[in-house]
Amino acid sequence: MTNKHGDSQDYDREVKSVCPYCGVGCQLSFKIKDDKIKYVEGINGPANENRLCVKGRFGFDYVHHDHRLNHTINQA
Repeated sequence: MTNKHGDSQDYDREVKSVCPYCGVGCQLSFKIKDDKIKYVEGINGPANENRLCVKGRFGFDYVHHDHRLNHTINQA
């Protein structure tokens, strides 16, 4: 059985960003492997102090989900 979710130590690169889910401004560190987000952790910022809420920690699975729309739907 392969590990669907990433290991925090097994990544190609790290991308630092700000969480888009609310106005708090939590700082994030994305661990990227094979151009996909494998793990997300908080950065020691003034808003989150290394912690993340549930959306910030687990809310990035949708980016590569099979059901995600990645083109517009034209309705006549």
